[in-house]
Amino acid sequence: MILFFVFANVFAQNVSLIDINNNQSLLYTNPSFAGSNGGLRAQSLYQIVNPNTPYTYVGYYAGADTYVKKLKGAFAFTYSGNSNTRGLQTFRDYGLTYAQHAIINNKFKIIPSIQVVYFQNKMSKDFILPPPISGIQPNFNRNNTGFDISGGLLFQYENFYGGISAFNLNRPDVGFLTRGPLATLVNIHASYNFFVSEKMLIQVSGKFITSIGNSLQLNVNTLLFKHFICGMNTLNTEYLGGTIGYRANYFSVTSSYLHNMSGFGGNYNDNVYQLALSYNLRNKENRKKLTAFEAW
Repeated sequence: MILFFVFANVFAQNVSLIDINNNQSLLYTNPSFAGSNGGLRAQSLYQIVNPNTPYTYVGYYAGADTYVKKLKGAFAFTYSGNSNTRGLQTFRDYGLTYAQHAIINNKFKIIPSIQVVYFQNKMSKDFILPPPISGIQPNFNRNNTGFDISGGLLFQYENFYGGISAFNLNRPDVGFLTRGPLATLVNIHASYNFFVSEKMLIQVSGKFITSIGNSLQLNVNTLLFKHFICGMNTLNTEYLGGTIGYRANYFSVTSSYLHNMSGFGGNYNDNVYQLALSYNLRNKENRKKLTAFEAW
């Protein structure tokens, strides 16, 4: 039997990823990115934190979005999940998104979106209840399901992307031992793509995340010779890492790594590994020419 070492985490938690490279999980940052490449796109990633330790954390994400020209809008489906402490807790989200594209003067684009998520949270049978508090044992439910509502707003002007997204707007109850309303999470993000030449592109991006606490993520990604990706990533002042990858006309693949430089947490909070893959189907003009990272 596994003894749960910090049972407070089960009161209010849902799918959570350390999103190292936002370009491979755009809908996870803002559902308004649905349809941003003007065609059909599918993205996925697999992430593992602290491998080979008792506190291994595994997360995964998959999203598909398509732009519908007649509606001037886009639909998206997302699936994400994670497993904590070698399966002690598991979380699953299934999301459906609609994003409406409004274009002003053929240059400035405004995209509002709404997302509805059905979630399933489970606690392993190996979980041992903590001692009763004041002689009262709270109701215990190993399964928790419900609906979550989120929304976003994206602004695009030529090579600039910026926006805000808010998740868990209805604050659903995700607690196992007691009522645990999920805190609203807000992403404020911005990025700019510098086209150095016909074969070289540099993207600078930042994301501020606020919920129960705050975090700041900064990324610099470079595309060399039109195909090779390399980048540097930071999270707050504690984590530093990098990204390498390859881009083709129809797909891109990246591998990212993040390391805790502060040493806080000992051996259990040091390394994050991520592998991501995306596929896109765009019109012939955009397949071969260099476009912004967000339009892949």
